[in-house]
Amino acid sequence: MGLCGRVHRFTRGRTIIGEGQPGADVLLILEGRTEVKLFSAQGREVAVRRLAEGDLFGELAALDRKPRSATVVVAATDVRVLRLRGDDLLECLATTPGA
Repeated sequence: MGLCGRVHRFTRGRTIIGEGQPGADVLLILEGRTEVKLFSAQGREVAVRRLAEGDLFGELAALDRKPRSATVVVAATDVRVLRLRGDDLLECLATTPGA
């Protein structure tokens, strides 16, 4: 059985999704590590969460269709993610037992 999305690669240090972007996609980390970062009122960047292989992100914005509230950037490694449209995620869950 194939994957229900498209695989994308991001090099170390590259932004995967940015704050304020439309929330249409859900991403599953297949390989590598990322950090979720926010910017303080003073403009200081703050890492609030680290993500690794098997972690999912972007799901809240994809489902509620509100702009992204955080920026996810690649941390210490190159990253490979499976990108799913929010609607495709729901379809995949409905048609893939055990998902």
